[in-house]
Amino acid sequence: MKKMNRVRNIIIAIPNPSLAEGLKKMVETKGFKVIEIVVVLDHLVETVAKHTYDGITIDGLILSTDLARKQDDKRLELLSDTVISLRKRYHHLHFVVLADQKQGHPLLAELTSMGIYSIFLRGESGSNLDVDQVLATFDTPMPFTTEYTENVDPSIPWRKFYKGASPIEIHVKSDSSAADVKEVELAKEPQVKEIVREKVVEVIKYVEVALPSTFCVFLSLGTRAGTTFLSSNLALEIALRDISCAYYELPTNRPAIFDHLKVWKQDKPYLPGVHQIVKNGFIAKENILSYSGVNWFINHPNHPVGQPSYEILVRLLNQSRNSTVTILDVSNATENEWIHHILAEATHIFLIVDPDPVLLERIAPNSTSDEGTVTPEHLLIQRLAELQRHAKTTVNIIVNKMNDGVDKKFLADLLPIQPIAFVPHFPPEDVYRSLWEGKLFSEVTTDLDQHLLPVMTKILPLKLKARSKPKSIMKFFSRKK
Repeated sequence: MKKMNRVRNIIIAIPNPSLAEGLKKMVETKGFKVIEIVVVLDHLVETVAKHTYDGITIDGLILSTDLARKQDDKRLELLSDTVISLRKRYHHLHFVVLADQKQGHPLLAELTSMGIYSIFLRGESGSNLDVDQVLATFDTPMPFTTEYTENVDPSIPWRKFYKGASPIEIHVKSDSSAADVKEVELAKEPQVKEIVREKVVEVIKYVEVALPSTFCVFLSLGTRAGTTFLSSNLALEIALRDISCAYYELPTNRPAIFDHLKVWKQDKPYLPGVHQIVKNGFIAKENILSYSGVNWFINHPNHPVGQPSYEILVRLLNQSRNSTVTILDVSNATENEWIHHILAEATHIFLIVDPDPVLLERIAPNSTSDEGTVTPEHLLIQRLAELQRHAKTTVNIIVNKMNDGVDKKFLADLLPIQPIAFVPHFPPEDVYRSLWEGKLFSEVTTDLDQHLLPVMTKILPLKLKARSKPKSIMKFFSRKK
C-alpha cells in the first residue's frame, strides 16, 4: 500500500458498534484517524456537517449498506439519497462502500452513477475484508466499471417516480448572532426536521419514498362524466374490504368532495395538503383527513392552490406511501402540463366514458372537411394507447350512466378498448339523497358495489365478492392517532 503523507481523517459508518470499533483499531494502525463512528444512517449527514463546520477536514467514509436498515426496513433508497447529498456538498470525500447486495441491485448502479467505484461486495467467497485493499483506495480509487450499471435486475423493487438518488437539504446554523449560513441542495420529497440542540447544526432531511405499488388515475373525456363519483366511491369500496386506500383530487380541480362530505362541519379546520407541504414539507399524521377508512387529500373552496409545481404534486402523492391503493381523480383536466408525466407512472389508468353519442363522436377525428380536424378527445385516446404500448401501465375504460337507450353495438365499435365495467345510470333520487345526507353513494346502498367489482379485481390481486349489505360506517372524519 502506498505510504500516506499525513494522517487521514475518516468516518466509519457501520451499524454494529463492536465491528466498527474493531475496524477502527485496525485502520488506526495504518496511519488513519477515525474521528467518529456512526451507527445510525439518520446521523450521518449531521455528523459530517458538524465536523466540517468545526474546521475538521474529513477525507472519506467507510460505509456499510446495512447502515440503512431500520428493523425490517432496508431503506436503501434513503441510503442512496444520503450519499448523493454528501457527494454534492462535499466533493472531496472518498467513499468506500461495503455492500451486502449482489450484482444487479439498483443501489449499486446508483452508487456507480455517482462516481463511487470503491465498492466491496461482502461475503462473495466467505473471505474476510482486506483492510489494506480498502485503505489503498484512498490513494488509488478503484477504476470505473460497468458491471454494476449493466443488467440491473428489474424484479428488485426500486424507485417509481425519480430515476436516481434525490439529495436531502442541509442547513448549517451558527450559534452566534451572525446571520445563518445556509447551503441548500434541491430536494424533492417530504421533509423531516431534526434539530441537534447541543451542537450548532440543523439538518433537514428529504426522504424519497416511491408511490404504492397500485397507483390509479381516473380521467374523463369531458365534464359530468362521473369521474369523481366513481373514483371516490371506489375508494370507499376498497376501504370497506379492510384495504388501505388514499384518494386525491387533482389540486387544480374545482373542489367537490369538500362540500359533498360537508367537511366544513368538522371541529378542526381542514387545510389542503399542498399548503401544508409548501409550508412544512410534509403533512403531519394528525392533519390527514380520514373518513370511512380512506385518507382524503382534497381541495378547499376557500384555499385555492393555483398551479403547484410538479415536484409539489409528487410530494403530495407520496403522502399516501403507506396506502395499498392510491387513487388520483384528474377528471377532465388532462391538458395540464404535468399530467402526462403522472400518467406514465400510473399502474392503472381508468377512462370514464359517458355513453352520450354526441360526446363519443369526438373520440374520432372530424371528417366533415377535406383536411379533417383532430379533436382533443381523439388526441387523448391516442396518448393513452401509446402509454399502454410503451409503459408499464394498463388503460381501461369504464362506461358510466349506462342505460337501455344506448346503442350497444355502436358503442362497442366506437370505443378503442372494450370496457371492463358498465355502471348503470342510477335514479337521481338515490344519488341526490346521498348528497343531501353528506355521504358517499356506497354508504347508503350496495347498488354500485357489484358494478365496481371488475375494477377492484383489476386493481387488487384478490378474490373479491360483492357486499351483501352495507357495513357500519365509522364516525365522520375520525382522525388517526
